[in-house]
Amino acid sequence: MKDRIIVGTPVKLSHVLIGIIVVIFLSLFLTGFSYQPWWLFLIVLILGVFVTLPTCFSSYW
Repeated sequence: MKDRIIVGTPVKLSHVLIGIIVVIFLSLFLTGFSYQPWWLFLIVLILGVFVTLPTCFSSYW
């Protein structure tokens, strides 16, 4: 049987959870803690997750 080649390191769940929590608080801060409409909060949250969450996986790639 061939030897496996392991590339990168495993993703740490704690980094992902901390990243998501930071994005949620930043989104709440940018939308005035519910002063703006809820749909604006969702847009900022989704954009924040898609932009910043891949940084949690940088050690994997």
